[in-house]
Amino acid sequence: MGKILAACVGAAALVGCSTAQVPTEQLAASERMTKAAREGGASKVPAAAFYLQLADDEIGQARQLIGEGKQDRAYNMLVRAEADAELALAAAREGPAKAEAQEAIRRAQQMRSGL
Repeated sequence: MGKILAACVGAAALVGCSTAQVPTEQLAASERMTKAAREGGASKVPAAAFYLQLADDEIGQARQLIGEGKQDRAYNMLVRAEADAELALAAAREGPAKAEAQEAIRRAQQMRSGL
């Protein structure tokens, strides 16, 4: 019983220590995703631009939290930033695909009316 308790306490200490580190990997992942969203045209699609701006703001807030030593909160903010950047990229890709689909529908309707 004592060994199990010691193992649990040791594991909890390790988890506590690992989350206190600067979340550099998550920062890099969030920045990569915002870059991909930008390159995917997110700044040109209003819905995508909204999520891209959220991601940028959240990365800025995370950097501030890192400076204040609030690593756990910074990590959480960076996870949100990455998710918002993913949404921005998806919205940017959806715009052209939706336009193509609408054009295909329009052509099909023209063909039907021509028959």
